[in-house]
Amino acid sequence: MSKRLPLLLLSGLFCLAGGSQPAMAGYKSDATVFISTKSARGAASTARNSSDNNQGIGCTLEGDNFASTTAWVNCSATAPDGHWATCYTQNQPAIFQAISAINGDSYIYFAWDANGVCTQISVTNASYYGPKAP
Repeated sequence: MSKRLPLLLLSGLFCLAGGSQPAMAGYKSDATVFISTKSARGAASTARNSSDNNQGIGCTLEGDNFASTTAWVNCSATAPDGHWATCYTQNQPAIFQAISAINGDSYIYFAWDANGVCTQISVTNASYYGPKAP
C-alpha cells in the first residue's frame, strides 16, 4: 500500500497544477469574404454561416475529353456588400492540384491578372475554420 501513496500524491499534484482545469475550446477564426483589386479570400464555412445572404467563395474544376483533354478552373467570390470577383484558367496542373484540396470548410485565396486569369490559388484546411452550418 505504501508504494501507491507516491503515485496518488503525484496524481493529486497534477490535478492541482492544471489537470483539473475546465476544458477550453480551441482557436476559431471567422474569415469573412474580402475582395481587393486583384484577389479574393475567405472561408467557405464563414460565408455559408453568414447572415448577409451575399457571401460566397469557391472554385469549380471542369474537364472534358470530347475533342481534347482541356480542363479549366473558375473561382468566384461575393463579399458581404454584394461586390463579386471571378477568375479562370485552363490547363494549369498546379492550380488544379490546389483546387482539389477545397472542401466545404476551406479557407480560399485566389488572385488574378489584368485579363481575369487566375494566377494563384491557395487552400487552407485547418481546425479553426468551419464547420459550416446546414
